[in-house]
This record gives sequence, C-alpha cells and structure tokens, in this order.
Amino acid sequence: PLDDAPVEVDRAEYDRAAYVPALTPAADGALTAHLDRIGGMVDLLRAGIEAMHRFETARVRGEGNPGRVSWAWLKRLPWLPDAEAAEVRSIRYDPPRFLPGRGVQYVLRDLALADGPPATEVAMFAPLAGQPDPALGDPA
Repeated sequence: PLDDAPVEVDRAEYDRAAYVPALTPAADGALTAHLDRIGGMVDLLRAGIEAMHRFETARVRGEGNPGRVSWAWLKRLPWLPDAEAAEVRSIRYDPPRFLPGRGVQYVLRDLALADGPPATEVAMFAPLAGQPDPALGDPA
C-alpha cells in the first residue's frame, strides 16, 4: 500500500567533465568528442549528452544569448554491452540542424558510434535571446 511518506532519492553525482577531455569542431559544423573514463554504457550515454551540451552552450554564449541550454531528447541509441561501450574513445556528431520552437531553438545532431547501427539523434534547446527559459519553468 502507498503511504504519504516522502520518497528519498539516492542520486549518485558524477564528474561530467571527466568523460569529455576535448572537443574538436570541423569546418563543416561536425564535431568530434574525445572520450575518457568510459566504464560502460551509462558512462557513454552521459558523455554523449555532455559533449553536445558543452559545445552548444559555448555556441549559444558566443552568440550573446544568456539562456540555458537543456537536453531535449535522444533517439535510436543502440544499447551496447558495457565492455564494448568502454572501448569507445571518440564519437562524431554530424553538422547541426536547427528547428524553431515556441520561444526556443532546437539543435539536432546525429551522433555516430563508429560503424554500426543508424546514427543516434541528440537534441538540445535554448531559449531565443530575450525569451523566458522554459527549462526553468518560466512561462513561454
């Protein structure tokens, strides 16, 4: 039976920066993330999101937008066995695609894990300059 007792969440913190020691942008807009300390699939997932978030945050700030970049979705991620995921040393993101949203701009990139299944789509969003930040619960 359910009761009214509060639920305690045991949340393990991790050092996001440790997974992605370097990012290498290409002239065509592609991006390579060099990885470290990948011990399994959960680490690889975290690294894939962190790399794009870090790059898109720098891009948005470079455009003079103080809004926060937030993760939107991840599609078609192949779930690798931990031993196989731990061998991944870099991931490549295709050039970005931009989609307008209500007060936000979505940035979509396909992430490739070497030769294998179709690319994984990763999406982030940031409020447009001067717009409230929906990730902070501001009204749109």
